[in-house]
This record gives sequence, C-alpha cells and structure tokens, in this order.
Amino acid sequence: MDGRRAARLVDAVPVAVSAIVGGLVVATALGGAGGLLVPLSAWAVILAAFLAALASVSIAVERVPEAAVHPLLAVAVAGGIALVVLAPGASWIMIVLVFTALVSAYLGPLWLPVVVVLANCGGVVAASLLQGASPAALALTTGIYVVLQAMAVVFVRIFVRETELRQELELTTVRLRAAQAMLAESSRADERVRIARELHDVLGHQLTVLALDLEAASHLTTGDAREQVVRARDVAKGMLGEVRATVSALRAPRGDLAASLRAIADDVASIDLEVRVADDVAAVAPAQAEAILRGAQELVTNALRHARATHLLLEVRREDGLLVLDAHDDGVGAAVVRPGNGLTGVRERVEALGGTLTIDGGRGFRVTARVPA
Repeated sequence: MDGRRAARLVDAVPVAVSAIVGGLVVATALGGAGGLLVPLSAWAVILAAFLAALASVSIAVERVPEAAVHPLLAVAVAGGIALVVLAPGASWIMIVLVFTALVSAYLGPLWLPVVVVLANCGGVVAASLLQGASPAALALTTGIYVVLQAMAVVFVRIFVRETELRQELELTTVRLRAAQAMLAESSRADERVRIARELHDVLGHQLTVLALDLEAASHLTTGDAREQVVRARDVAKGMLGEVRATVSALRAPRGDLAASLRAIADDVASIDLEVRVADDVAAVAPAQAEAILRGAQELVTNALRHARATHLLLEVRREDGLLVLDAHDDGVGAAVVRPGNGLTGVRERVEALGGTLTIDGGRGFRVTARVPA
C-alpha cells in the first residue's frame, strides 16, 4: 500500500470512530436510557450533519484552498459541541471533540486549533455541569480532554512539519538531479567539441593537404604510377569525408533528455509523478534540454509545494517543429493564475529560445512550454 492510500485510510478514522460512538448513543437512547436533552431524531440529524462536515473537512483539506474549508470546520466544531452538550448522559461522545481538534490542526496557523480546543473545552464543561458533575470531576474531565486534544494537535503539527521537510528534501533532490544532468551533458558536450576540433584541425587539415598533393601528383605522373596515385588520392578523399562526418556527429546534440527526466521522477515519492517522452525526442540541443529540464523541475516544485496534487504528468514530444513540454497535475486550480518567480523564470528561459509558455489553472494546473526543436 502506498503512502497516499494509507493517508486516506488514516483520514477516515475520525469519521468512522465518530459514527460508531454516535451509533452507540442512538442505540442507548432507543433502549430507553438516552440521557438526551432533545428528541432522538433531532440529535441524529445533528450527528449526520457533524459526520458530513467532518468527512468533508478530511477530504477537502488537501484538495481546496484553506479558506473554503473553514466554514466546513466551523460546522463540524459546532456540531461536535452540540452533540456533547445535548447528550450529557453519554460522556463517551466527548471523543468527537478530539477529532475536530485534530483536523483543525491541518489548517492555517496555530491559533486556529487553539481556538477549537478552547471551544471544545467549553462544551465539555457545559456537558459536565448539565450532568451534575462535582468540581473535582469537572476539573478531571476537562483536564483529560484538554490533554487529549493537545496531544492530537501536537501530533498533527509534527506530522505536517515532517511532511513539509520531506517535500523540501525531495525538491532539493530534484534540483540537484537536474543540475547533475545538465552538468554531465555540458561536460560530455565540451569533450565532444574538443575531440571534434582536434580531428578537424589536425587530422582533417593533414588529409586535406595530402589529398591536394595527390591530386597535383596525379597530373604529373603517367602509366601505373598515375593509377596508384589516383587510388591513393581517392583513399585520402574518402578518409577526409569520414573525418568530416565524424566531426559533424560529435558536434551534434546527444543529450538523453528522457533519462534525465526519469531520474528526477525516481527521486519524488510524495506524489505520483509520471514521465512520458516520445520516441522521436532523441538528440536535443543543450539550450533546449536545459529549458525543458528547468521547466520540469519548477513544475514538480509547484505540484509539491503549492498545488496539493497527488498526480503529475510530464510529457515531452515533438509537434510541428517544436519541442513541447506538457505538465498537468490534479491539484488545486485557480481562476486567475499569478505566476511566481519560478514560473516567471521558466517563461523567460522559454521565450529567450523563441518559444511560448501557456498556463491554465482551470482543472488542476496545466503548463505547456513550446521551444523550437
């Protein structure tokens, strides 16, 4: 089971436990020992609303902007407190307050879960007083739930921080992998250019002189000697052609863009990163390869840090004489996309090569870069 599926199961635990505890309260009430301050049907409606809000917060916390989750959290907190206060005889229902504190710790600054914990403690105090608890019992019950809620909040904040640090490590690894790929390709390109220059300047020059000398000699000799000179001249010209072909091949770009992109994908575990490179994307010029790699690096960064995505597709292909990088994630989109420094840098790099960059935040986040191949 991968980390994402395990996280989904963990997110379902508060809702499942709350449903079980609520079901016990309902069963007790049906058995004639309810202890409810309102009709069972009304309490059941509040329970259903609470479960729906809690489930919605658990699902939406990584899928939509935090501001859109706050109303759902408010409903869950109010519903949890209402369940506790309206069922003072069922003290075990107070466990739902721990779950609202837990999910609130995923959202925003630390003051938000603190406010939720304080509100929940008010519900605990109210329910205990309605039950006729003594001051000592009131203090003990309140203290227990303060500790439980605080532990839940601390656990979540540590988990969130650990996740952020792991993502930062992955992003650093992605940047390092991209830099290594570009450095390795630059070193190989420099070595190929050096060898090509040596072949052209030394061997190519000598073969050119030899071919010219043999051409001149072919006009000064006769008979068998001339035939041998002509054969030698043809061999020299053939060797010169081979040298020129070798020099051209050495100067041609040979960057393995697909391998570099897949190496980046291998270092990312927080999201499902899929890389598709068309078969016709073979040799890519260093400038184009650097633009594509830098673009891919920034798009992985965006998916991990901002988009809250679980899946990112990076596709590279040739299209109408252009080299195309198409990236699409399933994260949080935006009606109006305001590129940060990273995407602005990608746009500048692409446009410097005569290409274009388009950004669409409608469904997920989609970026398409096109550069002359």
